[in-house]
Amino acid sequence: MALRLMTQSPAIQATDKKLMLMNWPERVWIHSPVRLVVQALEIRKWLAIGVEPGAKRVLEIGCGTGRGARLLTSMMGFDTVYAFDLEEKLVRTGLKKRHKTLKERVHFFVGDAQDLPCPDSHFDAVVNFGIIHHVLDWRRCIQELSRVTKPGGVFCFEEIFPPLYASAILGRMLRHP
Repeated sequence: MALRLMTQSPAIQATDKKLMLMNWPERVWIHSPVRLVVQALEIRKWLAIGVEPGAKRVLEIGCGTGRGARLLTSMMGFDTVYAFDLEEKLVRTGLKKRHKTLKERVHFFVGDAQDLPCPDSHFDAVVNFGIIHHVLDWRRCIQELSRVTKPGGVFCFEEIFPPLYASAILGRMLRHP
């Protein structure tokens, strides 16, 4: 599949992009070893509820530095993972840290979940580790994810409990669209 590598989605403005980026606690969290444990536990839940391992082509939205993509290949046996993030710096880090055994299985690109550069019905599964609350138009994002997922495909997601980021106090401290 030929995906166009984007440094900025044509659909979003710089001010909108800034709203969608991670806040400082999330930056600390994505590099934490505890985050890997939480992602592994989430994957175990998905397997326990019947998500079939071994999908051929998978899309991970908001991949950060690619740690989740590595877990998806090892724990779920996904053949090929296309992992993307809005932040080019994170994607470059993922490319740099990608283990040589995963070069043919994990592919990175910069993109916007509201405007995916992917063909219709292309992925067997789509995975989200706590990203949709960052998207300006989550309905449009879900429509895009549905568009690129094959009929009968699966959407595995983890999302943060809204009171953690939308309360009166934390809502002012932590930036979310």
